[in-house]
Amino acid sequence: PRHFHLEYHIGLLLQGRHRYAAGGERRLAGAGDALLMAPESIHDGSSAGEEGYRIRVLALDADWLERASRDFSDGRRGAPRLTSSLVRDERLQQRLRQLHLGMLGGAAALENRLALEEHLWQALACLLSLGSSLRLE
Repeated sequence: PRHFHLEYHIGLLLQGRHRYAAGGERRLAGAGDALLMAPESIHDGSSAGEEGYRIRVLALDADWLERASRDFSDGRRGAPRLTSSLVRDERLQQRLRQLHLGMLGGAAALENRLALEEHLWQALACLLSLGSSLRLE
């Protein structure tokens, strides 16, 4: 069903194929693709095959992302405008995988908070340089 979120959603498709409509376009994502949805962006989605699909999603508060993106950008104010709902990039895939693995690591990962934050910043920098209007310094 068509829906929207109040946060930015950054998904990493782990397996299967995902068919969705967003921004007036129908897209087909495969394993390894990053899916990007801005707050209040109306979209839908379903499996593109009988095998289903698996996705891991990060939900980021819009105000937090606006503040965070200023730290490594051209200094503009306002939230970054996403230029694509789908990004195929090996570097981004690896950074999102590292971030998810770190977050799923439980207490051990939380003890190494510095490494987890580094994974987050690397993933965000890569994501924003590939899929948004933001220009990184």
